[in-house]
Amino acid sequence: MSDEPHERLRLGVVTARPFRHAFVAQSLVELADQVFLVAFVWALLGAGDSLQLGLVLTAWAAPRGVFLLLGGVFVDRADSRLLAAGAGAALAALNVLLVVLLELDATPLAAWLALALALGVLDGIRLPIGYSLIPLVVPERDILAANRWSQLRLWATLTLGPPLGGLLTALLGVQATFVVVALLYLVAGAAMLRLPSLRVEREATRLRNDLRDGLRFVTRHPVLRLILPVFAVANLFVLGLIAVAIPSLVKVVLDGGAQGLGLVSGAFGLGLVVGTISMSRFPAWTRESLSGLFCLFALSDGALACVGLVGSVPAAAAAFAISGFFIGPASTLYQAMLQTITPPEYLGRVVGLARGISFGLEPASGSLVGIATSALSAGTVLVAGGLAATLADVFAVVRGRGRGRAVAPHAREARREQGEPGRAQDAVGAARP
Repeated sequence: MSDEPHERLRLGVVTARPFRHAFVAQSLVELADQVFLVAFVWALLGAGDSLQLGLVLTAWAAPRGVFLLLGGVFVDRADSRLLAAGAGAALAALNVLLVVLLELDATPLAAWLALALALGVLDGIRLPIGYSLIPLVVPERDILAANRWSQLRLWATLTLGPPLGGLLTALLGVQATFVVVALLYLVAGAAMLRLPSLRVEREATRLRNDLRDGLRFVTRHPVLRLILPVFAVANLFVLGLIAVAIPSLVKVVLDGGAQGLGLVSGAFGLGLVVGTISMSRFPAWTRESLSGLFCLFALSDGALACVGLVGSVPAAAAAFAISGFFIGPASTLYQAMLQTITPPEYLGRVVGLARGISFGLEPASGSLVGIATSALSAGTVLVAGGLAATLADVFAVVRGRGRGRAVAPHAREARREQGEPGRAQDAVGAARP
């Protein structure tokens, strides 16, 4: 595919209604998430020790992975606009509750664990909304461009959000920061309410049947039944490598200190941004085929393995930046692929399952890599884990040949012509001026 207009990073995609409202809402939510995480961890450390921090963060992560598929069912059954606004209101209420508990000095470990469990359940419901929102609010020709803008926004908030959270916490204190976060969630919910109805017309069934049908759809889909298990295997290595092995390598092996870790982490973020911006210049086969998509993932994981071979912080930063350069476009194409190959009535469940593979495996991956790093050097673990993930990607490259395009062109329009349900056509129509 040539660099056609719909592949370019066009500002008009963001400014068109209703994606503009959805983009603003998601920007505020992602910023609030990053600021909240800093204030939450700081408040936890003030109330306990690192062991308590680990217990609470685990209690947050565990239900998130479990509830993602169930949250996808809710997204398929409900109006995503109202569901997102309700989730924002619930998160705002939890922040206010935190302020009250801290003011009353009533924050035993049980209270923190209860709050963490509630946050995990809410994450399981709200994350599928964000990742399935784009096809509801843009015409199909703009899905890839909208995903590029959304990924760039995510990279920006991941980079700027934590420093802002630290600044607010230092200047205002944790309680005032939680108030700011609550306001951000409420404003984001109000922006979502400006959208038209985003309910997908579908036959009403029992919740249990929806779960079963979603799993059946994935296992019978020729692309999904390949990519989701491959991602499960790759993420089992990659998530822990990034969270545990990279910091250990910088501190213990390279003796880089906090500044060195910041340089390496920042280089990865820079690679994400540069790769996502320039993805239209990648060879067409990497953007159009399933095998090409997994080639990008393989290049990213291969570069991650190379981080373990370097002998200095600048070299580690360069290798990690290359990994980010390839994973940025790959992640963007992966999101667009899920949104175009999945029928509207199944998208919430498919996205919920896909995100569950990431978030659900995060604790296990971190634990496994932590155990391996304590027995071996961080460099060895990075090389072995990166190569294992690369092999999983190469397997998908081989098996993905002939299984269709990575981002299926006009897939939703073709389904509508065949009599399958459409997706919020009033919202898509309103996207054009």
